Amino acid sequence: MRRVRWMSGIASMIILIFVLLFQPAHLYSETGGFTFIAVGDVMLTRGVGKQIRKNGPVFPFQPTAKTLREADLTFANLETQISTLGKPMPNKEVHFRATPQSVRGLIHAGIDVVSLANNHSMDFGADALFETMDILAHHGIASVGAGMNETSARRSANFVRGGVKISVLAYSWNFYITVEAAVDKPGVAVVQRDKTPEKLEVAAIQHRKMTQEIKRAKTWADVVIVSFHWGWEYTDHPTETDRKTARLAVDAGANLVVGHHPHVIQGVERYRGQLICYSLGNFVFDQWRTRTRQGLMLRCHFDGNGKISSAELLSIIIDPQEFRPRIVSGDVAKPILKAVQQLSARMKTEVRLHPKGSRIVLH
Repeated sequence: MRRVRWMSGIASMIILIFVLLFQPAHLYSETGGFTFIAVGDVMLTRGVGKQIRKNGPVFPFQPTAKTLREADLTFANLETQISTLGKPMPNKEVHFRATPQSVRGLIHAGIDVVSLANNHSMDFGADALFETMDILAHHGIASVGAGMNETSARRSANFVRGGVKISVLAYSWNFYITVEAAVDKPGVAVVQRDKTPEKLEVAAIQHRKMTQEIKRAKTWADVVIVSFHWGWEYTDHPTETDRKTARLAVDAGANLVVGHHPHVIQGVERYRGQLICYSLGNFVFDQWRTRTRQGLMLRCHFDGNGKISSAELLSIIIDPQEFRPRIVSGDVAKPILKAVQQLSARMKTEVRLHPKGSRIVLH
């Protein structure tokens, strides 16, 4: 009898352990919620590629990897294909393609999801895009914003963190020979920016698609994060079209909008209680101008109900020789943070400098 009771106790303990290990987090998490980090443009070839060949693929991320890995969900815009396949797209001046080993840097940095909705995701054609997506998926990194067809490109990546369900979507303006995905054609998810009369109808259709996709994601997700590749390069303010599109995304249900492409930082805006970061600037890149070597890292905490309970911007400086970012504070960070304050004020959004001058407090 004692043996039966002892075996019964062991069985109960095993069942309890199984429940704790394999049931969704929200069933046993008292507080819930998750931390999200987003960074801007990541490019792993050209000058960065030389550093990778010399120092290894984790080299570009070493100074920031610890902070990035502390988040429950980390996002970046991947401004390059990762492949050995394909040929350079004709009639295009700049082509980005990194070696397959470079993915190890993204893994080391704990990056969970990347946007491929940009003007370089088809630089070496469809085969290189497919290999990029395959390499990322093989290493547990989700990709959004590009795919083998329109359905694939416009799908969301879905996660559960701290009992909160999260959907991530990504879109790009149609610029610089961007290849738009179609029913039977690989490419990226495009939201038209053209204002020419013959393209206004196309733009309206694409905006309707985007809002429908956000609404659809919201039927499952507690939090919807939308990434946009938009704006004009080296311009420190969003266009009116950018702002209208961002607000359209929030109206459809987006809880956070994150932008990139200008290669410089832009301001932030609060709209209907949600946060819009128009451009985080570069993160891993080999551009040499001072402004292109300044970036931002967005860090948010969402509570168990999917609301932002805290948000801040950390200053990034990219080394002009090593082409890798580091988080800065004090006098080095002050010009970047002051710029964010001024640029945000233009959009009637007040942001607060942390008392220690180390970061911008958004919430």
